[in-house]
Amino acid sequence: MLNYKGRQIPETLEEIIAPGHTALVVHEILNDFCADGGAFDKMGMKIDVSGILKPVAALLDEARRQEVRIIYVRYTHHADNADYSDPVIAKYWDSLQKPD
Repeated sequence: MLNYKGRQIPETLEEIIAPGHTALVVHEILNDFCADGGAFDKMGMKIDVSGILKPVAALLDEARRQEVRIIYVRYTHHADNADYSDPVIAKYWDSLQKPD
């Protein structure tokens, strides 16, 4: 570990992945995306998550056991869609022109 002006800077893989400064980021693991009757199911987009749920649960259990921070994040956007990128606007142009 390097020490520089009061900061500890990891050098080895073991130091880099130490739980004290490591986090597991869990992105968009939402039941509503894949559950029967959920948002995607209602749109006719059935998502099969049967192969990923157990491994994700095991990863979370091990991260907790190792005292690794777990961060759950979710994508959201502005109600007026001002954060949409140009390609997204182009893709959904027709529906964006007809607000609910």
